[in-house]
Amino acid sequence: MSERGRDQIKKDLTELKTHLLQSKDELLVQMNLAKMEAKDELAKLEKPWHEFLAKVKDIIEDAGEFTEDAVESAEKLGHNLKDKYQEIKEKITN
Repeated sequence: MSERGRDQIKKDLTELKTHLLQSKDELLVQMNLAKMEAKDELAKLEKPWHEFLAKVKDIIEDAGEFTEDAVESAEKLGHNLKDKYQEIKEKITN
Protein backbone atom coordinates (compact mmCIF):
# COMPACT_ATOMS: atom_id res chain seq x y z
CA MET A 1 0.00 0.00 0.00
CA SER A 2 1.00 3.63 -0.38
CA GLU A 3 2.71 5.73 2.27
CA ARG A 4 -0.65 7.33 2.85
CA GLY A 5 -2.84 5.44 5.22
CA ARG A 6 -6.05 3.75 4.21
CA ASP A 7 -8.16 6.47 5.89
CA GLN A 8 -6.25 9.25 4.09
CA ILE A 9 -6.72 7.50 0.72
CA LYS A 10 -10.47 7.18 1.34
CA LYS A 11 -10.65 10.85 2.37
CA ASP A 12 -8.66 12.02 -0.68
CA LEU A 13 -10.76 9.97 -3.10
CA THR A 14 -14.00 11.15 -1.50
CA GLU A 15 -12.87 14.78 -1.83
CA LEU A 16 -11.88 14.18 -5.46
CA LYS A 17 -15.23 12.55 -6.20
CA THR A 18 -17.07 15.48 -4.60
CA HIS A 19 -15.03 18.00 -6.59
CA LEU A 20 -15.59 16.13 -9.87
CA LEU A 21 -19.32 15.83 -9.26
CA GLN A 22 -19.57 19.56 -8.56
CA SER A 23 -17.56 20.39 -11.71
CA LYS A 24 -19.72 18.07 -13.79
CA ASP A 25 -22.94 19.60 -12.44
CA GLU A 26 -21.66 23.14 -13.09
CA LEU A 27 -20.78 22.21 -16.68
CA LEU A 28 -24.23 20.74 -17.25
CA VAL A 29 -25.86 23.96 -16.00
CA GLN A 30 -23.56 26.08 -18.17
CA MET A 31 -24.28 23.93 -21.23
CA ASN A 32 -28.01 24.21 -20.71
CA LEU A 33 -27.76 27.99 -20.33
CA ALA A 34 -25.62 28.25 -23.47
CA LYS A 35 -28.12 26.11 -25.36
CA MET A 36 -31.01 28.33 -24.25
CA GLU A 37 -29.05 31.47 -25.22
CA ALA A 38 -28.26 29.99 -28.65
CA LYS A 39 -31.94 29.16 -29.21
CA ASP A 40 -32.93 32.71 -28.24
CA GLU A 41 -30.33 34.21 -30.56
CA LEU A 42 -31.42 31.96 -33.40
CA ALA A 43 -35.06 32.87 -32.83
CA LYS A 44 -34.17 36.57 -33.10
CA LEU A 45 -32.80 35.89 -36.57
CA GLU A 46 -36.04 34.42 -37.92
CA LYS A 47 -37.42 37.77 -39.08
CA PRO A 48 -34.22 38.77 -40.93
CA TRP A 49 -34.09 35.25 -42.41
CA HIS A 50 -37.57 35.61 -43.87
CA GLU A 51 -36.72 39.10 -45.12
CA PHE A 52 -33.66 37.66 -46.86
CA LEU A 53 -35.73 34.87 -48.44
CA ALA A 54 -38.28 37.40 -49.72
CA LYS A 55 -35.55 39.60 -51.23
CA VAL A 56 -33.88 36.64 -52.91
CA LYS A 57 -37.20 35.38 -54.23
CA ASP A 58 -38.01 38.82 -55.69
CA ILE A 59 -34.66 38.96 -57.46
CA ILE A 60 -34.66 35.37 -58.72
CA GLU A 61 -38.28 35.35 -59.89
CA ASP A 62 -38.21 38.84 -61.38
CA ALA A 63 -38.73 38.34 -65.10
CA GLY A 64 -37.48 41.84 -65.80
CA GLU A 65 -34.59 43.81 -64.47
CA PHE A 66 -33.75 44.17 -60.81
CA THR A 67 -31.83 47.00 -59.26
CA GLU A 68 -28.30 46.84 -58.00
CA ASP A 69 -29.62 48.25 -54.72
CA ALA A 70 -31.91 45.23 -54.34
CA VAL A 71 -28.99 42.86 -54.92
CA GLU A 72 -26.72 44.75 -52.51
CA SER A 73 -29.45 44.78 -49.88
CA ALA A 74 -30.01 41.03 -50.19
CA GLU A 75 -26.29 40.28 -50.13
CA LYS A 76 -25.71 42.53 -47.13
CA LEU A 77 -28.52 40.89 -45.19
CA GLY A 78 -27.34 37.42 -46.25
CA HIS A 79 -23.77 38.06 -45.15
CA ASN A 80 -24.99 39.51 -41.85
CA LEU A 81 -27.05 36.38 -41.24
CA LYS A 82 -24.08 34.21 -42.17
CA ASP A 83 -21.92 36.01 -39.58
CA LYS A 84 -24.59 35.73 -36.89
CA TYR A 85 -25.11 32.02 -37.58
CA GLN A 86 -21.34 31.49 -37.37
CA GLU A 87 -21.20 33.32 -34.03
CA ILE A 88 -23.94 31.08 -32.63
CA LYS A 89 -22.20 27.98 -33.99
CA GLU A 90 -18.92 29.01 -32.35
CA LYS A 91 -20.65 29.57 -29.02
CA ILE A 92 -22.13 26.10 -28.95
CA THR A 93 -19.07 24.27 -30.28
CA ASN A 94 -16.43 25.98 -28.15
